[in-house]
Formats: sequence, structure tokens, C-alpha cells
Amino acid sequence: MNGLLKMYLGIVACSLVGVGSVYAQSETDAFSLSRTEIDGSARFQAMGGAFAALGGDLSSISQNPAGGAVFHRSEMAMSFGFSNRSTTASWYNQESKQSLSNVKIPQIGFISSYYNPTTGNGFSFGISRNRVVSYDRDFEAETNPKGTLLDYNGVKGIPFSIADYTAMITPDDLRYDSFYDPQKGGLYDANASWMTILGYEAGFINPGAGGAGPYTTNFYYPDGSGSKVPFGPKRATLRMQERGAVNAYDFNLGYNWGDRCYLGASLKYTSVERQLASTYGEDFSYDDYLQLYNELATTGSGFGLSIGAILRPTDGLRIGLAFHSPTWLSLVDRYYATARTRYTSLTDDGKTIKKVYNFKGKTPKGSNSYFVTTPSRFVVGLAYTFGNRALISVDYDLMPYSMMRLKFPGSVSAGSDNRAIESHYGWQHTVRVGGELRILPSLSLRLGGAYSTTPMKPGNGLTSFEGSSQTPMLVAGTLPHYTIQKTQWIFGGGFGYRFSKAFYIDASLVRAQNNSYVYAFPALADRSGAPLKKDVFATPNAIKLSNSNIRATITFGYKF
Repeated sequence: MNGLLKMYLGIVACSLVGVGSVYAQSETDAFSLSRTEIDGSARFQAMGGAFAALGGDLSSISQNPAGGAVFHRSEMAMSFGFSNRSTTASWYNQESKQSLSNVKIPQIGFISSYYNPTTGNGFSFGISRNRVVSYDRDFEAETNPKGTLLDYNGVKGIPFSIADYTAMITPDDLRYDSFYDPQKGGLYDANASWMTILGYEAGFINPGAGGAGPYTTNFYYPDGSGSKVPFGPKRATLRMQERGAVNAYDFNLGYNWGDRCYLGASLKYTSVERQLASTYGEDFSYDDYLQLYNELATTGSGFGLSIGAILRPTDGLRIGLAFHSPTWLSLVDRYYATARTRYTSLTDDGKTIKKVYNFKGKTPKGSNSYFVTTPSRFVVGLAYTFGNRALISVDYDLMPYSMMRLKFPGSVSAGSDNRAIESHYGWQHTVRVGGELRILPSLSLRLGGAYSTTPMKPGNGLTSFEGSSQTPMLVAGTLPHYTIQKTQWIFGGGFGYRFSKAFYIDASLVRAQNNSYVYAFPALADRSGAPLKKDVFATPNAIKLSNSNIRATITFGYKF
């Protein structure tokens, strides 16, 4: 193994080397900050968000800014929601389920309309806040029940360890005393990644002869024949908790030309608040273990623009078109990590304990700034209204996630991350369908749904998840876990009741479902970018997450 390690050591995660003082974001984090969900007013959710050609709802401005020009009267509305999110995690045939409930305000806003019924012309100004995405989720996954062992080709244990991963990303020519000096309480050199520093300090890895590479896992045990072999852990666990949301504020201007052409433009302000805490652990023989704990908080904001039009060539037919520019986000990460191990040293025959070692380490509580450019967005909609009795609407939404970009201040390059984004991410297609039926002058029933494809490019384990990862993904800092998004859909319905010409109430109940896969740490690559051979290093299978969110929303509105 050492010969192969010499060949491959220090090859992957090259973006990590040289960032000992920086906790940089990666390609999967850029996606997490760019993705969208269908949330907002009760009517908007009940009809699956299919409002690109309809307008007339405060949340519709988020799909097509021309929706504000459709209002004939001024209006204000506020929505209150209750959600119950359950996450089922499956890892090596072991399942666990956790749920989380909360109350939120997914939408609030007003529109000021100046409409002339004689000419059919008018203009509008509005402000609307919609929740774009919610990060709230908890999950816990483990490879197998405590006290049992998996059997791989006659070898008891699991064929992967984050200690091996840490050793593999540490370059051969990096001497341990160049990045860590215990006499000085630890020396953090810019030529070492935080994972290397923390892994060495906490006893994950050891240098080879001469105090440099190849670095190897610390969890080696005698096999009884006078040599040492690496033993895989008996069990691995990953616990993760996320909180926070992305909210978008649309400052909207609209113009109505004869109730035939509606034009709109919005300045979008986006705010981001996200907190993540994760604990990854491995249990070995002789009660040995390792544990890695991470905290990460992301805050920031940014701006974007959108323009749109709704055309009504006939009384019933409506056509909607919209373009949303990228959102340019300025963000700050605050991070902290700790690690610890327990390691048992045995005699050469493997029968007698010589000494038990306990190691621990931590990073300083730090922060760094960076920039994310989200992808642009193209929306087209088609709707037909049957007088004031019914309507049906269909939207198509296209987002090129390969256009996401990361940028770091100073001399830190994001070139490798942006190349990885272009290589791994593609187009996400979303179809939304909604309908409404007025069964009484004051009562309407609604039904709708939406479906989104995965944003990943096909092949190499990015769209099929059999076995361990086949595609190296860039991660940074000491948080090696990353998520691959699969398909997502929403289905629901609701009703609206008009108490008078001024007051109304809408209600909806929807179920949102998205499937994703979480890797405890990534596959590694050689200098050409090809995955390392399986006989060199194994990566764990993906944790399959099934996320189901039941949302109940009530909107109170007032027209004036």
C-alpha cells in the first residue's frame, strides 16, 4: 500500500492545500446556497407555484415580475405556515427517521395598484418577501447496529475510514513539524489544510520515516505475524443538524397596457442565514474510536434583477415569459471544529496491550468572506381562464447550475471549484401545473403540483448511486460531508374564501418531497482527475435521505 500511497499522496483536494487559515466553500455548498423551493402564499403553494402566466398573487412576482401589473386593486397579505419535516436516512441497510416541526411566515407583502378601468391601463409598485428555501432538517445514520461487524471478503470491519482520507490529502513532502509544533501549542502553516492539521493533532494520522509522507492512518494493529495491517472501523455514524433559510425580497414595478400586455421588473434582495452542526464518528476494535465535530454558520446577502411579461392575446389565453439574473451574494462563514481519538498500542503478537493513547485537537473559531454567483433562471408559462369560473396553468422553469461561480478574496483561487461546478452540474428542469375552480361566488378550490429534475450531470455516480462514489467532489476545511440532490416534487391543494370585496382567506396543504444522497467524505482523484483505484482507498456508500415536508399555510389578505 505504501508504494501506491507514494504515487497518489497529496494529489486530491489540491484546493485545500494552501488554505490553512481559510475555510473555503466548495461546489456543493454553492448549490446549497443557489437552490430554490416552492413556498409562499397559500394560493401559490396550492397551485404548485404555476403563476408565470397568471400573476395576481403576491408570491407570483417571484416567478414573473409582470405578475404585479395584473392587480387592479391595491392589496396586502401575510401568510402563516406550519411544517413538519421528516427525514429518513438509509445507510448500509440500516434506517433511521427523525422529524422536525416549526411555525414560519413564508410570505408577506403589499402591492399598490393605480389602474384606470376606462382605458385598461395602469401601473403598480409592490414589495414582497418570500421564503426561497428552508434548511431545517435533522438526520442520523449509522452503518450497522452497535456490537455487530460487517464482513467484506472475509475481513471483519468496514473498508473505509476518514483517517485514510486525511492521510491521502496530506502531501508527501509536507513535514509534520512544518504545520504543527506541540511546544508552541500548535503551528498553523498556510501550506497545510485544516483537515491535515486537525487530523494530525487529534491522532488520525502519522507521518512516515523522516517526519514526512507518506502519511498513514493511526489505526494499525499487529496481525500476529510481526507486521501491522490497517483495520477498518466496526461502525461509522454521521449526525447532522441544519437550520436557517434563504429569503428573497422583491421590489417590483409593473405596467398594464390595456389589459392585454403586462410588463414588470424587480430588484431582488436576498438574505441568507444557515447553521450546520455535524458529528462523524468511527468505532474500532479494542474500544478505539475517532470523532470529528464541525460547526458552520453562513450569513450574507445579495442582489439580483428580473424582468418579465404576460401577454393576453385572447380573453382566455395568457402567455408568460420571465428572466431572472444571477444573484450576486456576499457571504461570511464562521466555523469551528474539534476532533479526538482513542488508540490502543499492542505487542507484535497482537495479544497484549502496551499503552492506550488519547488525542484531541481543535481549530480556532474563525471566519472568512467569499462570494457566490447563483445561476440565472428562465421561466415560460401558459394559462387559460374560463371566464371567472375556472383556470388552468402550466409553467416550465430552467436553471443552468453549471453557471454557479465561487470567488474568494485576495490571492485564494476558486478556479478548481468553478471547473468542478462546470464538470458536475448541469441543467435543472422544473414543470409546475395548477388549477382553480370557483364552485361558489365566494369559494374556490385549488389543486397543483411541481416536479424538478436533478441538477447533476449524468454518469460517474452523480445520478445513480450504486456503491461508493465514483466522482471526486471538492470539499474544503474540516467539513468533508457533502450532499447530491436528486429529484424533488410537490403536490397539494387548498381553497380560498372571500368574506367581502376587501377581505379574503386562503388555505393550502401540500407535501414536498426531495431525495438526496450524503457522503461522509469524498472519493479521491489522481493528477489527471480520475478516481483512485479501489484497491488503494475505499469511500463509503452514500447515505440515502428521503425528505418529506408536510406544510399547512393560511394567508390573510386585504384589498383596497
